[in-house]
Parts: sequence; C-alpha cells; structure tokens
Amino acid sequence: MYDTPFQNPIIVLLAVAIIIGIGAPTFILRRAGKKHDIYNLSLRCYVKGYGICAAISLGTMLVMVFAPGEWGWWILGYLAIFVPLMFFTLRLSKKLIREPRRRNMVVNFLYKLLAIVLIWCVALYPATMAGIGMLTELPAQNAKNQEFARLQEEIMDLETYADLRPFGLGVYKLQSDGDKYLWDVTQPSDNVREFEGYDMVFESHINRREQGIWDIFRGNSNAGKNVYYDVVFYEGTYIIVAPAWEERGYLGFWGVIYLTKSLDEESDIFEIGILDPEVAEKIRALSYEKISRKELSEKIGMMF
Repeated sequence: MYDTPFQNPIIVLLAVAIIIGIGAPTFILRRAGKKHDIYNLSLRCYVKGYGICAAISLGTMLVMVFAPGEWGWWILGYLAIFVPLMFFTLRLSKKLIREPRRRNMVVNFLYKLLAIVLIWCVALYPATMAGIGMLTELPAQNAKNQEFARLQEEIMDLETYADLRPFGLGVYKLQSDGDKYLWDVTQPSDNVREFEGYDMVFESHINRREQGIWDIFRGNSNAGKNVYYDVVFYEGTYIIVAPAWEERGYLGFWGVIYLTKSLDEESDIFEIGILDPEVAEKIRALSYEKISRKELSEKIGMMF
C-alpha cells in the first residue's frame, strides 16, 4: 500500500507521460505558430508532433507490461493524449495527401495509402489490436460455429421425447437414455455455451435421476409434506405437475413439472420450471390421477 498516490510508480509514470505528451506537442505548435499558422505547418513539423504523441500513447501500454491488470490507468493515459494525437494524425494525413511527389503515379498512390493506413493504425492502436485479435481468432471461431451448427442439427434430428407446445411449453429431444440434459429445441440458441463439460447448444432441463432427489426448492419445497401431485399420461409421456408455489421462486418459476416415460426407478425424470401458472392449468385440463408425494417417490425411486 502507498501513503499517497504519487508514491505509486504507475501513477507517476502516467503523470509524466501525460505531461510530456501534452506539453511537447503544445511547445512545438507554439514555436511553429510564431511564424506559421498551426493548421499550415510543414510536413516535418506534423511528423514530429505526431511522433511524440504516438510514442507517449504507445508508452502507456507499457503499464500493462509492468502492471498487468491495470487497465483503468492504461485507458486513462491513452485518453489523456488522444486529442493532440488526433490533431496531428488528421493534419499529417491531410498534408501527406496534398504533398506533391515526382514518383510514378501508382507508386505515389500506394506509398501515401500505406503511410496513412499505418498512421491511423498507430493512432488508434487499441482498435487495431482488437481487430488483429479478431482476425487471428477468426479460424477458430469459424470452426466453433461449424461445430455449433453440427451439434444443433444432430440434436434436431433426434427423436422427439415430448412435444408440449399445446400447453405453452416446447419440443424436447433426448439424445440417449441416462443423459444429464433434455434439450428444448423450440427456440434454437444463437451461440454455444459450455457448462460442466457440455456444449449447451439449446435450452436444457436437468435429469434428476442421477441425483436421487426431486422437487426440492428453497422456500417452495414440498419435502416431508403429504401433498398430492397431478399425474397426466400424454402421448407416451408422464407429466407430473407439482403443487403450485405460493409465490414466484427460483429463476422466476411459479412451479415445476416433471417428464418421464415410466413411473419406475429406471426411467429418466426431467425437471422443467414453469414461468406461467396457466401452463399447469392447461395440463390439468386433461384427465389426471392424483398421487401422494410419498407414493410417487416410492414409484420413481426418489428420496422422500
């Protein structure tokens, strides 16, 4: 820890950079301005001013070398020199374009074009570095996008586990029995997330079979209560509607339903949060059987 900010070498370095960066160009302009208009100086004068500003601006990047993570100070140093740097960049570019050359016209054009591009790349080096980084990552990103599209297509081609769109839910696909996640392919994602070693290319719902517990939510738990669940058999899938919660809970859910192909200890059982209470009411509009938590837990082999 430092007693005062000026005992911090990083702050001192930036202060010196800012003073030199602003003072030196100002001195050049004032000295040149005694005989000339500052907007009509010689090419050499603009080159000097630009060189000093660019050197100081790039020098602030050394902060990241000697003090990794000090992004705030680096940005502050760059912004402090930005205005004089842009002045010299603009004037130098304009002067270079208007400068007469005796070379071949094509050579002259290419020379000026490359020089101006280099001038602006240095002046805007944070954006330049970001652009170079994006270009270097482009092949890897393209490969990732191709794999993302392949995985989505592969899951879309799977057999449908359950289609619950009539109730305001989605279309669900399961790759294989025992998988940790059931995929909701109703609204395909635009990007891929990696979570616990899985590429999450769709919205997913967890398989509670491997955990051995179910319907356990803080503040909305039915654990230990002799409550009843509404069980609907719909197109080859059991839909277990848990009792509605008294208030909105985890992730904004008003309750949950569970999907399973069979009420036994071997079948997967997937948990789906309910964001709209009317979903449960639409399911209950079908013929259903009421089963107590204790009996249902015994049937599916879950902890009561």
